[in-house]
Amino acid sequence: MENQNMSWWKPFSRKGTKVPAPAITSEKTLELRTGTSEFEAFIAFAEIESGENLPHGAEHLAALLTYAPARPEWLHLARRYAQRAGDRADEVLLPETEHRYASTEALRALLWAWQGRLSEAVDRLLHAQEALPTTDYLNAWAREWIEPAGALESLPSNAVD
Repeated sequence: MENQNMSWWKPFSRKGTKVPAPAITSEKTLELRTGTSEFEAFIAFAEIESGENLPHGAEHLAALLTYAPARPEWLHLARRYAQRAGDRADEVLLPETEHRYASTEALRALLWAWQGRLSEAVDRLLHAQEALPTTDYLNAWAREWIEPAGALESLPSNAVD
């Protein structure tokens, strides 16, 4: 049954619900549409469960977090990826490539913050936030990072201008 509160254009403009209801065909099969949080979650969860291609799953996790960066179950999934990848999770999950995407760079910033690389994390997250202004990474993540005593003061002065 179609959601009566959503018009056809909202999924394209990312307005309305952050997690659209799954599309179910008459045969009761799940239809995943690319560019939706459902699709990104399906791939990200499948890759962490299989463990076969964590970098691929991390790309989908990064895209998933753009929909709701503070969503607890998605942050828990990010922690699972980080734990599975080990000490250098950023390098294992998000290898350097010629092209950079704001969503993967935001995830890299999150991993850096968890590794204690606060200055680099804040700088990278500020750039990701600038590239994706509708995604609220700063309130979702950075506030927690700079909340502990001395954290804000430890950042270079140009990081907080």
